[in-house]
Amino acid sequence: MGAAAQRALIKRTNILNMSKSTTFQEASEVMSAVFNVPPQVYRRVIKSDLDVARAFGNNQTPNPYEEMDFDEICNELWGGTNRVSLAIAQNDKKQRTASEDIDLARKLAYAALKGVMSESSHYKCMLKENYRNNEDVSKPGHFNPDILAKIMFDVHVTDQGASPAADMQNYLTKLEDEWKAVYMHDNEQVYEYVHRYNSARNACTTAGGRSINPMADTMQFINRLNGKYAGLKLLYSNRSRPWPATVQDAYMEADEFKDLEPIHAHSRHQPAGQPPMAQTARTLAFQAKIDRPTGSDKEYTPAQTAKYQRRQAVMKIRATALQNQPEGTSFCARCGKTGHPTLDCRTEHKSVDAFDEKVTEMSGVMKPQTWTGKPADAR
Repeated sequence: MGAAAQRALIKRTNILNMSKSTTFQEASEVMSAVFNVPPQVYRRVIKSDLDVARAFGNNQTPNPYEEMDFDEICNELWGGTNRVSLAIAQNDKKQRTASEDIDLARKLAYAALKGVMSESSHYKCMLKENYRNNEDVSKPGHFNPDILAKIMFDVHVTDQGASPAADMQNYLTKLEDEWKAVYMHDNEQVYEYVHRYNSARNACTTAGGRSINPMADTMQFINRLNGKYAGLKLLYSNRSRPWPATVQDAYMEADEFKDLEPIHAHSRHQPAGQPPMAQTARTLAFQAKIDRPTGSDKEYTPAQTAKYQRRQAVMKIRATALQNQPEGTSFCARCGKTGHPTLDCRTEHKSVDAFDEKVTEMSGVMKPQTWTGKPADAR
């Protein structure tokens, strides 16, 4: 953007805001200073009590009160102290109103400048430290329209650019590191993770940082999934499943994979070096679902259907119970309480029966008679 384009843009914005600021006494001076090319800082002049008293002689040339002090003017002026005190009170009221008008005009000027900034312009200005400090609400004096106008002029008009080369490279490196550091948290949903990943990637590439090809981008997204998706990553790594073409495709497959998670307690006698049996079963179920030919629907017995529906109800209860719990908190699928796994459940049968009734009410199916209700059956 050149100086002419910058001036035309500011002119349009100036007209828009001036039309909204006609009721403000000093808003026009604030807007003119902020939207000037190059921008200027508005300096407000506050009249003292002596200036108010001397203003009674402004209609005379020369001003007879120019060299007098406050007491001399009160003695010389008709009406004396009462007249000067009334003028001072009116001036104080005017100054209070002007101060509020100026604060509102400065907020309006800042909002107008931010409104005309494109996403690319925002990231270019982010290369300048003053802009980042001005956007930080934790620092005093933030959202200053004078600083914003000056930085926009430096970035888009002057030959110095946004920042020295060293500062620019440091900021781009910071964006690249933030992109690489995006990992999926343990209790995070897939849609939350993909939103954070895309935001970090877009911030880096839009500001001019390093970009990677779509396949490397997809592989980076998949490798940063949490441990619940170890089976899905294994299918990709051993070529049982082809790598998704885009991050969106990878997100859809991961979102489908999470729905197959069963409620299984890990075996205490699991051989070392082998993945957990629950993870293996979920991986095989996902692969079988993907490889199943179209139209070949498997038929399930009533007991299997009831078990599946009750399991889904327990999963909803589990998600609600662990929502505000610390990471790694155990959940018992036998009594519905947190703090211990299913295999270690020692809850009274009365509480277990109450939890079974709750699951029955949520799922709409009775518990099959073949279940004994022991902890082993809940796995």
